[in-house]
Amino acid sequence: MSNATWRAEFRRFALLLGALIVVSFPLVVTGFTSFYIRDFAVFGYPLAFFHKASFLNGEFPLWNPFNFCGIPHFAQWNTMLLYPGSLFYLLLPLPWALSLFCLVHQFLAGLGMYRLSRALGSDHAGGTLAGLAYSFGGLTLTCLMWPNNIAALGLLPWVISSARSCILNGGKAIPTVALIGTAQMLSGAPEIILTTWIFILGIHLADFDSESPNNSTWTTRLRPTGRLLLAVLLIALLSAAQLLPFFELLNFAKRADAGSGSSWSASGSCWVNFLIPGYQGLRTDQGFIVNHFQKWTLSFYPGMLILLCAGLAFSRRNKLPLILGAIAFAGLALASGHYGTAYPCVAKLLPLELMRFPVKFVLFPVVALPLLAGIGWTRARAGSFPPRAVLTSIVIASAFFAIAVYLDQTSTAARPERSGKGIEAVIRGGFLFFSALVLFIANRPARWVTYAKRLVPFLLFADLITHMPGLTATVESTAYHIEDSSLPPPSSRIHVTLKAWSALHALDSADPVRTMEINLEGRTASMNLLRKEAKLGGFLSLTPPAARDVARITDRDDWRSVNETMADFLGVAKLGRWADRVVWENRSSAKSLISSGQQPFFGTADEQLERMREDDFDPFSVVCLETATTELVDRGLGQANLQLTSFNSHEIRFTADCKSPSIAVIAQTWYPAWKARVNNGPVPIMKADLQFQAILLPSGASEVVLRYEDNAFRLGIAFSLLGAIFTALIWWRSSLRPADDDSPGVGESERLVAGKST
Repeated sequence: MSNATWRAEFRRFALLLGALIVVSFPLVVTGFTSFYIRDFAVFGYPLAFFHKASFLNGEFPLWNPFNFCGIPHFAQWNTMLLYPGSLFYLLLPLPWALSLFCLVHQFLAGLGMYRLSRALGSDHAGGTLAGLAYSFGGLTLTCLMWPNNIAALGLLPWVISSARSCILNGGKAIPTVALIGTAQMLSGAPEIILTTWIFILGIHLADFDSESPNNSTWTTRLRPTGRLLLAVLLIALLSAAQLLPFFELLNFAKRADAGSGSSWSASGSCWVNFLIPGYQGLRTDQGFIVNHFQKWTLSFYPGMLILLCAGLAFSRRNKLPLILGAIAFAGLALASGHYGTAYPCVAKLLPLELMRFPVKFVLFPVVALPLLAGIGWTRARAGSFPPRAVLTSIVIASAFFAIAVYLDQTSTAARPERSGKGIEAVIRGGFLFFSALVLFIANRPARWVTYAKRLVPFLLFADLITHMPGLTATVESTAYHIEDSSLPPPSSRIHVTLKAWSALHALDSADPVRTMEINLEGRTASMNLLRKEAKLGGFLSLTPPAARDVARITDRDDWRSVNETMADFLGVAKLGRWADRVVWENRSSAKSLISSGQQPFFGTADEQLERMREDDFDPFSVVCLETATTELVDRGLGQANLQLTSFNSHEIRFTADCKSPSIAVIAQTWYPAWKARVNNGPVPIMKADLQFQAILLPSGASEVVLRYEDNAFRLGIAFSLLGAIFTALIWWRSSLRPADDDSPGVGESERLVAGKST
């Protein structure tokens, strides 16, 4: 294949994909509506708003003082502060820019998968099939509500294809994969990044023997692996500014404790959703279906034509489909969590708990199926197997579909509240029939192949875009009630009682505007950022370990009353109670966020929690400290006169006048990056009351400064600069070599259909 032919076909696919995305989301593209369902409105958009507000205020938000009494923000990773694509919504108006950001990455996802599929042997029609399946697949459409996940999915095929070029060719491909891989790393989607590199290794394994002559030495044969390892090293260095703070926060928050292999796993019957979307799911008032066993993804439906073509990809003489199939099967087994046996066994050897929800392993088949389908279509088009093989594949797929329909009807009969999916089975059955017809035609004389190839994109698109109404629901952009971007530091906090929080999450509305109003009224998840109010809680991936305990102490265990003293200590100036809706009441008794004069109580975390739950516990009189800090304090502590000078995002200043040594307690989350200085001398910050900060003040007048100094971030910047230098040097050295061919490979599809390994 010539470069000119390859570029022309690539442009045709790009125009087709772009047109289908615009047709699917015309009002989103033009800015009249925006995405809103689930995490987009309550998580993705508020974080983007906070990022932009900080950017316009000339501040880099390492710390977020608006949630959980303060929490690391940059170190969360999925906040995408260093992701280059974030400039898109930083420079353009929200919320239009964030929704368009997601669609742009959906476009990149399809383009990348087309290119990757062509590189692995598919013809133009097969690549089109793979690109559309990946771009409009159920999981990709679901990920439009997570800006960081859709960004990582969009870059996934580009990283794989550039890594393959790096392995085979070296040269400029090494810094290229380093830059693209770093961009994906900065998107902050670890599960998708893991999936990317699993496929890179699998494809490298398939290429290993075919690309190395039989008489070559081991040094020569291992050279491609060395190139890949060099690229990995460059990505690690370039991403260090983001990864080092993240690992520090991960150790602090103990994310592994929050997940469980039995939480959000895909049961055996859950896989019927590959054939009938919404199986064993409940349709919400907003129109989308939530699965009974897991709630991470609303869909992972790949399309009937994709399933049929994927079954035709396998060949005993071609390793690649076998490896892709093995990865897909492994993903299905691991996604079952403790419903199966694979996850518990592998979890004993690898830290799988970091993925939190085992169902995320469904990423493996979601990526593998489009690639297999592209290969299978190409083989069918080339007539590399007899027509009866196509018929056999269709019969097997039809049998599986019949079983899926039976299970669906059985589930509906057992649980009437899940009714209404029979029509879905009928529709998918129709797409199965027409997909089988098109696939069969593809193996007929040439004049029929032309019609089949033209029909493929639109048949697949119609199947995917209609498979779950409400999956990509939108709302008028004005429903976000956009305000000015100024974001002053909080001087007080709000708190939604646990009873109100529970009732609020049970509400739902078929009206998108009303849904947004409910969430804004109740400051759902992180929507308090849109109101520029600090909240005791929030919704972030990594949270302080004791945040839930502190919330329950504030609300008491019965949820019926609020610990007024604790609320005063935490600076709660507005309290959200439940009365058929969240009703906000002002509290004039809220105190400053710093206090002194407490007498220490020493104990372990469990002992502190027990003491704080006692009815007579007064945070203004007693401060709970860890046993390890007993030598730092004197039990004869006195009162101090404190004057708060400033309480900013990354710095707190106050003056103290003490007749005797005293403890100052700051109602802000304790974190290692916070450093304290008293009269320009460093002093340790003790962890107080499970979560907060305390320092020992000397007698006399003192000036106290607490500043957020992220040394992990500083060290990471140094490593990233080093990585940038190495990357530039490799690029410069490679520029002295002749330019490589940028087409996916000449004659790849011909070798594929002949049964040879790519």
